[in-house]
Amino acid sequence: MADAAKSVVDFFKRNIAYINVMKNISRDCDANASAPCMENIGILASLDPVAIDQACLDLVYSSNDPGKDK
Repeated sequence: MADAAKSVVDFFKRNIAYINVMKNISRDCDANASAPCMENIGILASLDPVAIDQACLDLVYSSNDPGKDK
């Protein structure tokens, strides 16, 4: 999967945007289909994939939602 993602990034070079949808947040992967433990936070967009992942973590850690402890 990482190799395929790298191929896409290499092809588009700097003409790519990253979007994270923070909805139905659960502690397990999506394939497990466990019940969400946090409320929806929102949609984030960035030109930097590391920055957008860090922003998602920051939003979860700063949330008042009791489910963030999971």
